Amino acid sequence: MTFWIIATALAVIAAGLLVLPLLRSGTDSDVDPRNDIAIYKDQLAEVDRDLARGVLDQAEAERTRTEIARRLLAADKAETDTSTDAPKTLGRVVMIAAAAATVVGALALYYRVGAPGYPDMPRAVRLAEAKDAYDNRPTQAEAEAAQPVQDAVTLPDDLQATVDRVRQTAEANPDNLIAQRDLVRLETALGNVARAAHAQVKVVAILGDDAEQADLEVLLELLVAAAGGDVTPEAERVLKAILDKDPESISGLYWAGVMFNTYGRPDRAFPYWRKLLEVAPEDAEWFDQVAQATIELSWFAGVDDYTPPMRNGGLRGPNAAAMAAAGDMSEEDRSAMIEGMVGNLMDRLATEGGTPQEWAQLIRALGVLGDLDRATAIWGEAQQTFASDETAMSIIREAAVGAGVAE
Repeated sequence: MTFWIIATALAVIAAGLLVLPLLRSGTDSDVDPRNDIAIYKDQLAEVDRDLARGVLDQAEAERTRTEIARRLLAADKAETDTSTDAPKTLGRVVMIAAAAATVVGALALYYRVGAPGYPDMPRAVRLAEAKDAYDNRPTQAEAEAAQPVQDAVTLPDDLQATVDRVRQTAEANPDNLIAQRDLVRLETALGNVARAAHAQVKVVAILGDDAEQADLEVLLELLVAAAGGDVTPEAERVLKAILDKDPESISGLYWAGVMFNTYGRPDRAFPYWRKLLEVAPEDAEWFDQVAQATIELSWFAGVDDYTPPMRNGGLRGPNAAAMAAAGDMSEEDRSAMIEGMVGNLMDRLATEGGTPQEWAQLIRALGVLGDLDRATAIWGEAQQTFASDETAMSIIREAAVGAGVAE
């Protein structure tokens, strides 16, 4: 009950703070419409400056001019309106009713979807629950059994005869590598991923220590697909073998991140996806999607200043070879390289926009170059761009403080 009393009081206070200035605005005689006119004219000039700097495109500039012009006309009309001092009783009634409806609606919504009596979840409890879910996840057989039954595929008689022959040959020769590989290809083509996974298990077993990385990665993908996207204990053993052979395996890094994120451990998932982006091929079609997901994952992992490596001229994170090459450069060449990267990123942010992490990275880079004027200008633009996003502002402000252009 105490919770509802406090919540109601806070909601009423908040509504009152919003309504009181509106009520006063109907009778205040010291409000001069000419002040508004001057402000709107300044805003029109600012739109032209933003358009020239590339902050706005032509379409956005036109929309902004139209809105400012509408407000300018309203202010001009208000200047000549001699009846503005008349009390607006109906307007006040409407505002009060709207505020009351907002308070009641907010409380009703929270009553429906909220949980005021729900206890806190300490970190230790969350970790314990995550471990319990991880330890008790379904086995491969259980996960496969839980998948919906696929409709039988009707094949032409001659093709069905071929399918039957491949299956019979594989069943009669469980230790024959060629027969099992043929079965894997067949069942995969037919969409029978569980059967294909079982055949690939035999392929890897036949090969033993001679199993190549590609064989293990195919097995991992089939096991996960057969389990409906879950990394079961059996799939995890294959996953570990993959990463032991090649710590930069794309498939291994991806599914390791999925596994830990699924079972409530974003802190353990994040390093795998961060490494995945660092070793990703330049032409990886999935890069942008995974990069965005990794930015979100970093927040849950408690990493506030993560910036993914960029492609196509952005500030992609350098690998060990690039760092070594930079170390051999002269001071002038190194500065020129950084300037080029900074210039590319500035152009892209101005034309395409970017994530808070990219804005933060640009400010830090300008600070390293000692270009505090540009760092200050970027910090100012960032404050306008992300004014309503407290999380983004926290990320960018930290970089601005580090660069010495904010307190």
